Amino acid sequence: MDFITSLPLTRAGYNAIMTCVDRLSKLTILIPCVMGDSALSAGEVAQLFFTHVVRRFGLPGEVVHDRDSRFTADFWRNLWALLGTRVHLSSAHHP
Repeated sequence: MDFITSLPLTRAGYNAIMTCVDRLSKLTILIPCVMGDSALSAGEVAQLFFTHVVRRFGLPGEVVHDRDSRFTADFWRNLWALLGTRVHLSSAHHP
């Protein structure tokens, strides 16, 4: 998953493309999106991913991107919420 940004504005008002590539088949999904002065939030990315990828192909085994760990955690939490699943994380240390 990656973004192509700073594109000219389209008639529909999009100025960026979110790209999702299946590593096995090399199938590429290009998702038009709008980037404002800042990057999209994890919730917005999760919504786009759910709408254009998960609904068509199902939940992937893994997602690779170059964002930080906080974005990754927020992305997965938002994606699970869209799927209707509540995630209750616990600590790894159990004395």
